[in-house]
Amino acid sequence: MPEYSTPASLKARLVLVTVPAVEGESEAVRIACRRPDPLVLFANGWLPLEIFATVLEKVQGPMSEFVEAALVDAETYGDFIDRWVCAAAVTPPIVLTEAEAVANEAAIWVEDLAPDVRFAIWRKTTDRLASRRVSEAVTTFRRGQSVDPPAGPDGAAVFRAAVEVVVRG
Repeated sequence: MPEYSTPASLKARLVLVTVPAVEGESEAVRIACRRPDPLVLFANGWLPLEIFATVLEKVQGPMSEFVEAALVDAETYGDFIDRWVCAAAVTPPIVLTEAEAVANEAAIWVEDLAPDVRFAIWRKTTDRLASRRVSEAVTTFRRGQSVDPPAGPDGAAVFRAAVEVVVRG
């Protein structure tokens, strides 16, 4: 009996993004990527809430509006896309800082990727980004968030526990 794909197996499949060879290089590079869960990235502090919420509002519009906004506000959108690309890339790993790239010679520093390659990775791995589950969780969290949320016991902002409460409802 043939095996059929399930929604879970489709989401778990890696997405391949090809980086074309540039002058002086012999061949293109293929980057294997996963589809990150935005709430996991948010809960772990990998995507700050304000950047995430700003981008989420734009992503729900046409892609052309998002790209235009990203070009105008590169600090917000560029940071978001760079963080997303680093979270999505599996092989070779893509890292956020130059120091991480120096420490791991197999890694690619995200700044070394052309903007169109970053957008390609982002576009191919964001199917969960504008889902109802993510949108509702962020909206609910923002509604319940005070202006100055109390710090956790270690003095750091509370991320994981707050998001888990929102996700569980």
